[in-house]
Amino acid sequence: MIGLFIVRNPVLGAATLTLLAGSLFFASGLTRIVTAVQSSQSRWIVLISGAVSILLGVWVLFNFKAATVSLLGTLLGIQTLVEGMLLIAVGRLRPTVEAPKEAPAT
Repeated sequence: MIGLFIVRNPVLGAATLTLLAGSLFFASGLTRIVTAVQSSQSRWIVLISGAVSILLGVWVLFNFKAATVSLLGTLLGIQTLVEGMLLIAVGRLRPTVEAPKEAPAT
């Protein structure tokens, strides 16, 4: 049903997706910042990622016409790139768990 709506009204559909993307950027940035404050591991990486997301969200919501017409795909690409870098960095910084040592045979 939503796809049909976007096909029938592409300009309105793009505007709706832009508002949704801006709100999503902003909300995910706030969530990351709250997570960074509560977590002790990789705090700065998550905090920087949250700040970038909030900045993108604010930019989209305050520059609505420019974001709708030309930069929505670019902003989604930047967000995906930052998210991927965050996941790689957090995965590399995660402490490793050693396998339990076997008991000597008696």
